[in-house]
Amino acid sequence: MKDYEPRLCIICGVEYIPRRSDQRTCGSEECMKKRQRLNQLEYRKRNYAKVLADNRRTMKERREKKRRKEKPDTLVAVGYAERQMAETLKMAGRVKTEL
Repeated sequence: MKDYEPRLCIICGVEYIPRRSDQRTCGSEECMKKRQRLNQLEYRKRNYAKVLADNRRTMKERREKKRRKEKPDTLVAVGYAERQMAETLKMAGRVKTEL
């Protein structure tokens, strides 16, 4: 393992001994998250057109996924009324017509 000179964290300013040659933060969870967020913002500024196109493509895919799909026609018209009447009579049961 190579020993590196102590550095200052670019986020909080604390002095630390880096574990890697390209380490920029002290290694705390908070500083690493802030640095990651800064890197994301810098990337978006440098690659604005690409990020915009990617976002538009992603949102289009999400909208397409949500869009209702046509249901297949499951109704058969021939004999439909008779089937409905028979089903209704089956649910109602027999009616006594005698007094």
